[in-house]
Amino acid sequence: MSLEKELRSAIQTGKVKIGSSSTLRGVKEGKGALVILANNCPSDFRQKIDQYIKMANIKVYVFEGTSKDLGGLCKKPHTVMAMLVEDAGNSDLMNEVKGSKE
Repeated sequence: MSLEKELRSAIQTGKVKIGSSSTLRGVKEGKGALVILANNCPSDFRQKIDQYIKMANIKVYVFEGTSKDLGGLCKKPHTVMAMLVEDAGNSDLMNEVKGSKE
């Protein structure tokens, strides 16, 4: 299975927060199992979110595409720098990114 297919399935059937503000807020609350970051995520945001990710023991996956690519994959008309997967739903997303903790 492809990451893109599993990500779309998680968005449709699970609980996913899309966007840097929603992702950061969810991670601060200790929610979620996986954070997905675009490969062009700014380093200042990455530093800010990393401290909370470590405290909450949440997996991180760096998406190979840009924030524009990630936005398109999420069917959003704008860029998406970060997203938080709270529940992967019917997808196999967690196995697809297994072992890719950063």
